[in-house]
Amino acid sequence: MMILSELEDFSYCIHRNGEFNRIGSLYSNTHNRIVPITNIDELELLKTKKEITGVIITPELIDHVPLNFGIIVTKTPLIVSLEIHNSLEQNEYDSQFPTIIHKTAKIHPTADIDPHGVIIEYKSKIDAYVRIHKGVIIGKNVRIGSNTTIGSIPNPDNENPDTLSYLVHGKVIIEDKARIHANVTIERPYYSEETRIGQECHIDSQTKICQGTIISKSTLIAAIVTIGSYVMIGEGCWVGPRCSIKPGVKIGKSCHITLGSRVEKTISPEMIVKDNWAIKRERFKGFIP
Repeated sequence: MMILSELEDFSYCIHRNGEFNRIGSLYSNTHNRIVPITNIDELELLKTKKEITGVIITPELIDHVPLNFGIIVTKTPLIVSLEIHNSLEQNEYDSQFPTIIHKTAKIHPTADIDPHGVIIEYKSKIDAYVRIHKGVIIGKNVRIGSNTTIGSIPNPDNENPDTLSYLVHGKVIIEDKARIHANVTIERPYYSEETRIGQECHIDSQTKICQGTIISKSTLIAAIVTIGSYVMIGEGCWVGPRCSIKPGVKIGKSCHITLGSRVEKTISPEMIVKDNWAIKRERFKGFIP
């Protein structure tokens, strides 16, 4: 366990001291972490997160932070969080190894694969104009459709292009027999965490999966779906076209999210979600598989 005052060598303004283990996201599950906060809505959510011990915030938000949190004050919370994280984790970064591609994998000549930190395993196929960034591990018999980008660095609404220059420690893991269709974007986490697509999952075209999301095996994500950061989707789910899932939401196994739904809260296993309403599957037996 460290304390914020130990960071004084980095010239950060520590408004209130506190203990922490790691830097992380507001929506992740790492215990004893400090997180960047950029708006008042995130501060309201902070009050429900017992595993967070401190925040990195802008000056105007100081008076809204509960007394039990340590505080670092800066005009650029995300940039400062990445600076601290990189300093603390520099010896753990392990994506500098040369890219490894199994001899049975089929890579289209127009695919752009980072020469470092990528693993592509047995009989996987990468189609035209795919971009694979550092920190991506692709399992056996995976298919990646054309114009898909895997491992991109998150940059919400292009609001801070400076984040692209910082070292990113997270990984994207795509497990065996997954199918990623065309024009999909899968982000890599800023911090030492992972985005994971489970075995035999299908991710349809024009879907965006934000950093830190975990999708369990045998789940189908239909076309034009947006999945926020650090979402957890259980095994055997079906997410219909044009759905959106709010960051940090947990969806239990065998759930069915109907077309165009907005999922804004945690959903128990085996539920049908229509718009933002969750209904037990038993009410739909014989109508929806």
